[in-house]
Amino acid sequence: MGQFSFITSDTGKRIVNDVRRTYHLITEDHRVFTEHEYEGYGKFDDMDIYALIGYLNGYTGEEKEVRNKVFNELLNGGITNGKKTYKMGVDFAHYESPIEAEGGSAANQLMREKGFKKVFPKFEFSEFAKAGIIVPKIVEHLPSEHFLMKGEEWKKYFRSLPHTKGDPKQGF
Repeated sequence: MGQFSFITSDTGKRIVNDVRRTYHLITEDHRVFTEHEYEGYGKFDDMDIYALIGYLNGYTGEEKEVRNKVFNELLNGGITNGKKTYKMGVDFAHYESPIEAEGGSAANQLMREKGFKKVFPKFEFSEFAKAGIIVPKIVEHLPSEHFLMKGEEWKKYFRSLPHTKGDPKQGF
């Protein structure tokens, strides 16, 4: 598993690995996972952020299996030319396998020769959300009485936050 670092939605600060600071991974349906010393591997209070994306989008199973599906199928798993989109695991098994609808051309070949691009050229939560993928957000501070916030009040707070960004410096 690689290192993942982020920029918080509420303060815009970098989440630095192995520094004692509290962060909260939050969802629109009011789940909160609190981490006091982020280690850089995408875990917040024992919840893997990418497995959580899978669960939020209907994947089921053990965390590791769901996390792998998120990377292989949901986030990294497709190509598009703006008119046609092909999904890995649905239309092709891997980037060198044939895509029947394209006369047997592989995804890598279509990217080289026909102008196809990966579905998410930028690996950003805002890009995922634009594509209809439900994503959590990471904040440093929760509203003081967040646990009392109900349904629409919490959703309004959640939606008011910009999407969490990936940190290009990866926490160092």
